Amino acid sequence: MPPSSPPQTSAAQESRRGWEFWGAAFGVFTLLGLVRILSVVGSIRAQTCPLTEGMVVSFTLFDYYLWMLLTPAMFFMASRAGFEPGRRLRALGLHALAAAALGLVHLVLLVVLYVPYDQRRLPRPGDLPLGMRLLGSDQLYMGLLIYGVTVTVALVLHHRRQQALAASRAAALEAQLAQAELTALRMQLQPHFLFNTLHAIGSLVDEAPAVARSMTARLGDFLRLTLEGSRAPEVPLRQELAFLHHYLAIEQVRFGPRLVVVEEVDPGLLEAKVPNFILQPLVENALRHGLASRERGGRVTLRAQAQGETLRLQVEDTGRGLAGEPVLGVGLGNVVRRLAHLHGPRGRFALEPGPEGGARATVTVPLCLGEAP
Repeated sequence: MPPSSPPQTSAAQESRRGWEFWGAAFGVFTLLGLVRILSVVGSIRAQTCPLTEGMVVSFTLFDYYLWMLLTPAMFFMASRAGFEPGRRLRALGLHALAAAALGLVHLVLLVVLYVPYDQRRLPRPGDLPLGMRLLGSDQLYMGLLIYGVTVTVALVLHHRRQQALAASRAAALEAQLAQAELTALRMQLQPHFLFNTLHAIGSLVDEAPAVARSMTARLGDFLRLTLEGSRAPEVPLRQELAFLHHYLAIEQVRFGPRLVVVEEVDPGLLEAKVPNFILQPLVENALRHGLASRERGGRVTLRAQAQGETLRLQVEDTGRGLAGEPVLGVGLGNVVRRLAHLHGPRGRFALEPGPEGGARATVTVPLCLGEAP
């Protein structure tokens, strides 16, 4: 998109707001004028009066549309003279002066513009007091009333805009803070994984150097994928599985045939959003604490299932199981904190004994299906 696009969008928004403002002002002042017309026409019919209904309509609408044209000036005064604590008397004085000045401007425009326009329908000199009583004697009162109501509305709208702006800024700040915390947690997890993998490679250097070299090569590929991967808090399950497969390729070299991996993933869930880098800590925990100490190894089963409006991810192993109350280390503790940041109470983690004697880790998140990036 060219650089000029954002200013054009902003200009279009400002133009639309301008049309909305004038449309609303036209509607409000037309309604006020019609109410006034009905009141004055009733007075004309109840009395002997030289004023015609046509003159009442034209004069009253002209009167109120002049006030409509002065609305931006009243909104300007509302923005410059708010009733903040300590400045209320000053604001009241400024608004009194502004109301008098705008009332005078309105009266001058009314006389200058309306008299030539409808001179034939003006009252005769002898009827002027009656005409002024019906149409013009309350100009000062109506001017003060219109000014007061318009400024009040402008102050309310300004206050609401300020509240919305403050809420928007607070939400943006909170989102930035959450993103920073998620990034910090992810950066904490990657060195943890790297340390564990390098430790495993180091233990194989003497007893199985070929295996160590193979793991080192695969680790290089995995780290490159990590650096090039998405930094988004959530990614499609398809992308998370592809990332996990690279990690399992490293562990498969170390475990050999002792490691069996089974995936039970509904193909319709491959585009579901999941927390980035969420599966690797679960699988690593199953391998390190469940299967690594077993000579025969075992099986790791990965499941992804939809349950109503939630997505459940499970990693189950057939290892040595849990000894008492589970204690969450760096990896699983990181998972719990990231779920809380991303989804609050809707993001849940559970670690419990598996049906075949091992352990089962379950992550539950809201189900959100999206297009692949």
